[in-house]
Amino acid sequence: MKYIGNVINLLDNVNPGKLRQNPHHRFTIDEIETIFPQLRCSPFRDSIYRVFSSKKDERLSLEDVLDLCSAFSEHCPDNVRATWAFYVFDLNGDGEISSNDLIETVQRLMWPHQNEYGGIDTAEAEHVARIVQFYDLAFKISFGIP
Repeated sequence: MKYIGNVINLLDNVNPGKLRQNPHHRFTIDEIETIFPQLRCSPFRDSIYRVFSSKKDERLSLEDVLDLCSAFSEHCPDNVRATWAFYVFDLNGDGEISSNDLIETVQRLMWPHQNEYGGIDTAEAEHVARIVQFYDLAFKISFGIP
């Protein structure tokens, strides 16, 4: 309960009185990033907002913010965290993590280092995606997962 109160206080500091006037108020991305500036730097920023915005309107309600905080909490159960992570890494939102999602994920992860390390080209990203898919298949075979 203290956790929820802390989130409400943070949101109230950003836009005073809005939650008292309307408990379903939807906060803008700028307001959310005032509270959680680390989101601004995430290579998956767009995907995080797509996943956690319940109305898919690039705004978050109190409930959406609580879901976001819960998913990123150290106390979040692994299976719940894995489910949220799946949705974030399903970059095109088609219900599966495809080769294209893997390639884009690798490119997004390497983007901050492009200047320092020369980046990663599409062929290298595709190679990494094939390796990930191979290990995924090997894991499923090892554990008899269809």
